[in-house]
Amino acid sequence: MRSKRPLYFYTPAFLHWWIRLVTLLSWRTRRRLIVKGREHLDAIDPPAIFVANHTSDWDGPMIRSVLPMFSKWGPMFYVALTRDYYKAKHRHVFSRLFFGGVLFTLVGAYPVYKGTGDLRRALMHHLKILEDGGPVVIFPEGREVRTGSVGDFRVGVAYLAALTGAPCIPVAISGFNKAEVENGIVPPGDLCLTFGEPVYYSATLVGGEPDAEDLLTFARSLKDRVERLRASHRPPKGL
Repeated sequence: MRSKRPLYFYTPAFLHWWIRLVTLLSWRTRRRLIVKGREHLDAIDPPAIFVANHTSDWDGPMIRSVLPMFSKWGPMFYVALTRDYYKAKHRHVFSRLFFGGVLFTLVGAYPVYKGTGDLRRALMHHLKILEDGGPVVIFPEGREVRTGSVGDFRVGVAYLAALTGAPCIPVAISGFNKAEVENGIVPPGDLCLTFGEPVYYSATLVGGEPDAEDLLTFARSLKDRVERLRASHRPPKGL
């Protein structure tokens, strides 16, 4: 990890203190928070890619909030969507103004540019963050999935891993929506986060770019790991 951090690291580092406070106060008073696997982070340093399933707007803040405030994992940066997406999705005025705008980037959420046909261009912000030694959180499903299942992972996560050599840390999140309780994925009243062992992209790059089939295979393997971690959140049979 670089001894001197870029200037753009400092604003999200400050804002994350307040976001962490709000997040933990909001959820610890309503749910039993269970966090497992933090020991897997001890042996690695940023840059790293946190690869998580996506069930709610709280997923990103919660991943940061369950880790120590003053640690190698601060600040975290996020793969977000562009403002047009959030304006269409959210009806609340604050959300429409905040999500995807300048304030979003100030807390470390940088947009991915979908539909360009060029992964390097689409993920240019996050490639730079990893190059500068920052941790990146990505939700490879590309959207929130509230059905109680994990959607297909897109290849952008594999592309980041391939070009930077950064380890991917699978993260399973359960408890933010009713479907997970109804499907028996998480006990009522529990909010569970589990960090898995780091995974590295190992396929050979050809001409500086990874093979499309290798990217897809790696993305699928990450999804499998997240699903296995999430399965550990299920309560024992008979309870």
